[in-house]
Amino acid sequence: MSTNERDTHFLGFAKLLFRELYGVDDTVEYPVPERLIAQRAYDLVEYVLGQFPVPHTPGGVRDSIHWLQDMTVWPEKERFANALADLAKIESKLPKTAE
Repeated sequence: MSTNERDTHFLGFAKLLFRELYGVDDTVEYPVPERLIAQRAYDLVEYVLGQFPVPHTPGGVRDSIHWLQDMTVWPEKERFANALADLAKIESKLPKTAE
């Protein structure tokens, strides 16, 4: 198993998504597709964080990702909707940048 941050940081999320998509057993490991999903989740987070007009840690966006927790269980739907609404409120208060 890789110890590369990109391969492992969002592996819990990757396992959840793979099992939901394919309806496979939780007791069997699927390292190749799970690692690919984990890598793409990492890439997406890196891309999204890079779009924010705010400073990151001194090490840049990748160091910022380090502070994010992996998702190992799906959030409750109502809690997730509330979190999205909270994010929208936060986003509306961020300084606007010229496009």
